Amino acid sequence: RTVRAFAALATLSVFSLAGPPSAAAEDGPSAGFVKALRSYLEIQTAYMSYGDNVAYQAANETLTQIAASGVEITAQMQQIVLEEAQAKFGDKLRDLEVLTEIMTPVYAKHFDQKDMEGMVEFWSSPLGRKSLETSAAMNQETLGALQQITFGITPSYHLAIDTRFRELGIEMNVQPAPPSAPAGP
Repeated sequence: RTVRAFAALATLSVFSLAGPPSAAAEDGPSAGFVKALRSYLEIQTAYMSYGDNVAYQAANETLTQIAASGVEITAQMQQIVLEEAQAKFGDKLRDLEVLTEIMTPVYAKHFDQKDMEGMVEFWSSPLGRKSLETSAAMNQETLGALQQITFGITPSYHLAIDTRFRELGIEMNVQPAPPSAPAGP
């Protein structure tokens, strides 16, 4: 789901390059705009992950603060923090109507109703659906390819840093850890 959210944001970036931002009407976006945005969010299904992402982030930050205070965190404590984060953040921010209301002014700064209707039309098309269905696998494959390249470049990267540090008289007592091997297909 997170991958879909990133794919949706990347796609919006591409669409936004197509032309200048559209100014929203002074009295706010039309009902048609809001309806098109809601449809767009529903098609993308990315909205379903926003609540979970915020809840997990809130839980992680809370647990980090608790651990920093010196308290040993138990599995029961983790469960309580996560349950509360889901109840307070996740449930609300997973709601399509709430997200449509939050996102309407943001999208209205960059898109007009015609733009939104065009995006709904595209993402409802067979090609748009295929793009959504394959984006997770494609993103995973791309990440694997990037890891392969990174793994090959990392030794020369570390060597270049070490060389430049030595030229400045900076001696490292600890060698950088080698990169982990990329995961197989």
